[in-house]
Formats: sequence, C-alpha cells, structure tokens
Amino acid sequence: MKEYKVQAIVESTVNNFKNRKVVIWGKCKSSDIVSKALYEQHGIVTEYVIDTNDKLINGTTIRSITEIKDKSEELYVIIPLKYYKSISDKLSDYGYKANNDYTYHSHKPIVITQHQMDGSYYADIYGNKIIGDISGSKIILMGYNSTITIGQTAHIKDNVEIYVDDNVNVLIGSGLFIDQNTKWRFRPDCLVEIGDNCRFGYDGEMTCGRRAKISLGSGTAIGSRYWIVAHTRTFVNIGEDCRISSDVMMRTNDGHSIFDVSSGHNINSALDEQHNKNIIIHDHVWIGNKCSCLYNTNIGTGSIVGAHSLVKDKYPNNCIIAGTPSKVIRRDVAWSNENNNDDISSINEKYVGYTRN
Repeated sequence: MKEYKVQAIVESTVNNFKNRKVVIWGKCKSSDIVSKALYEQHGIVTEYVIDTNDKLINGTTIRSITEIKDKSEELYVIIPLKYYKSISDKLSDYGYKANNDYTYHSHKPIVITQHQMDGSYYADIYGNKIIGDISGSKIILMGYNSTITIGQTAHIKDNVEIYVDDNVNVLIGSGLFIDQNTKWRFRPDCLVEIGDNCRFGYDGEMTCGRRAKISLGSGTAIGSRYWIVAHTRTFVNIGEDCRISSDVMMRTNDGHSIFDVSSGHNINSALDEQHNKNIIIHDHVWIGNKCSCLYNTNIGTGSIVGAHSLVKDKYPNNCIIAGTPSKVIRRDVAWSNENNNDDISSINEKYVGYTRN
C-alpha cells in the first residue's frame, strides 16, 4: 500500500473515530501496515481484525464480520481493501455510515459531470482535482491524488467517459475536441499530455497503463475507432500536426506472453525489458486507414504510412512506407493537409526535405 493512502486512512481515522475502538476489515499485508502506522503515529491500537474467511477466524485477533453488527457507537471500522460495493452495503446494513463510522482505503467511484463542477474547478477529500471545462464528458475518479487540467474552448460530446486511477496527471491544451462514444482509461502513476487544438474521432479508446505516458503534439487529429494503448512503463509519443486516419491501432505490448521452449524465457513481454518497447511518431506524419503500429515503431518527420500497413521498425523522414510488414516504397516526399493542393510552398518548410538515411 502506498504511503499517501496509508496517511489518508490514518488522517480519516484520527478525525472520525472519536475514541471508539478501532477494528480493521480484512486480514492482509495492508491491514498490518495501517495498524502499525496508527499505533506509531497516534498511539491508536487496533482492537481486532474481522474477515469473511472462516479459515482465518480464530475468535480473538481475527473475528467474523458479524462481530461488529449494530456496534457503530463503540466501534470504528477501517477497510484497507479494494472497493467492493458489497462491503459498503454490509456496513450500511450493520448501521455504519461512511466516514462517520468507517473509512475505506478505496472509495466508491466518483462520477463528475460539468454540472457537478464549481464553475471550472472540482476538488475532493481524496486529493483529486479537475481544472477546466469538461463539457459533455463524465470523469470517473477511482483513486487518490489525480489532477486533470483542460484548456479553454474544449468541445467534448456526449457519452465520453474518462476513468482515472491513483496519481494520474493529465495536461490538455486549449481547443480540445472529443467526439461521442469515447472511453479513456488512465492507470496509476501515468502521465498524459495533449497539446492545443487536438481532435479525436468517435468510438475511440485510449489506455495509459501504470507508470506509462501518452503525449500528443499540438494540432494532431485522430480519426474514428482509434485504439491507443501504452502498457506499463512504456510510452506513446505522437508529434505535432499529425493526421491519423480511422481504425488505427497503436499498442506497446503484444497482450500475451510468448516463451522460448528450450530456455523457458519470456521473449516478448519480460517486465525488465518493457520500458524499451515504445512508439514514436514524429511531427507531421500521416497514417492511413486501418494501420497497426506496434512497439518499437519510430516514424520520421513528414512521412506517410499507407493504409492497412503493419508498422514495427524505425523509418526515416519524408518517405512513404507501406505493406505487411511495412517498408519504405518512396523517398523524398512531402505532404499537405489540403487535398488538390498544387503548391508545395504552402507546406511548412520544416516538413519539406529530402529523406535522410
């Protein structure tokens, strides 16, 4: 259990237990950590632990949950476990009120809409903050100490859900557009940075894993039905002014482990090598419809990826790549955001150049 969660439980207990006897729900490592912190910091002794596992119950130090029924005036309960509605329901049945009579290590998911914000600001007792206009989205706060900052003039359509876990930091510039039926999931300790005037199409999904990072440069647009996944300890870095067509998939992990039979070694997803499996899309890259970009992809500035390509390699600037697996099929090209454009000088000069390497 992370220190900030231990301290949140300790603080809540000190403020609310009112000299009642303290009981912990669930015999586990976390309960031992919390019990030790309460005693060492405030001299509060845990009376006993309650559990639903009959094999652990000894009648003295570990007792049945029925032991606390209708005793909210004499007992204060700590639950250092993942949130389960069944536990909250049981405590309610036993006459306990949240915070007043018990504190939960993991709170019930908090669903925030624009109507629940104080103008353009939200903060809660769990250390979560939302700053900016969340428009038509729902932000589901599932943990502690997360901050979401959204710049001005955001336009977020209905049925956009953003799930936020512990210690998540999201920084979004101005002019954001997110189309309908979108789901973003941000796991503990991840970082998401999105520049100004970025656009996301409908029916898209994005997941930033534990200690992972996703970044998009300003002016980048992503089409409908995208699927972007940065797995644990990896990153997806998409540059400025990129155009990513519909049905594009990017992920930094295969999703399943592959082993060499002779050695027994994991050859595709060992954790100590995971941080090297990243995706880098440089500025002004155009990725065609239904492409798959896998880990170790690195596409140079100003390049184009043909539709239906499978990308997993390093490619130079100002080239066209295509195929399964993809390869360079033309060099020394530049592309414009405008269709039927006859003037190469209209393209930003930093995106026009001969292919290097």
